[in-house]
Amino acid sequence: MVCSDYSYTLTSDELLARVRQQRAMEPVEEGFTRIDSTGALDRMRGRLRALYMQALATLDPAMLPLTELAAEAMLTNDPPSADGTPAGATLHLPARCMQPVEVRLTGWHVNALLTDAGSAAAAAQRSPFSRAGCCAPVAVRSHGGTMRLYPATAATQPESLLCVAAPASDDIYLLTPQLEQYLTDHYDI
Repeated sequence: MVCSDYSYTLTSDELLARVRQQRAMEPVEEGFTRIDSTGALDRMRGRLRALYMQALATLDPAMLPLTELAAEAMLTNDPPSADGTPAGATLHLPARCMQPVEVRLTGWHVNALLTDAGSAAAAAQRSPFSRAGCCAPVAVRSHGGTMRLYPATAATQPESLLCVAAPASDDIYLLTPQLEQYLTDHYDI
């Protein structure tokens, strides 16, 4: 499910035609057409696809279309600690998730603070005295397509997982106006 209100989809041929038009790669006068070989069109599509995937992985998520993937994620809860305080959980991200942007579990009052494994917020999760609570949860990104979430109980389930997601098909591009402009500006022949 796509969540960005201003996102839209184009096929590879539609996006290539728009980029070529914006880059003045199409004839301006009516009655003239440009005909490229199949090999040249395939190379153009390949370069555009590579630029698109690079943009999804590196650009600010505010410029990118977001997809709700909570239904595709799997949560593994840790047993409670010896004193009964809830421990963390591991969220296994779907393969399509390139950048998690927002995470929320049932029972949390707000979205989690997203942080990296080497941060002070991540280190604080090792102590029951400084560990996150339902009003200020923490999600620690790790390599390998998982996130550690604090706090979590056995009844906790993913409520929301907004991600920058790879498209389900190689022929479909999920775009925002900012992403389309980036592709147009950075596309080279």
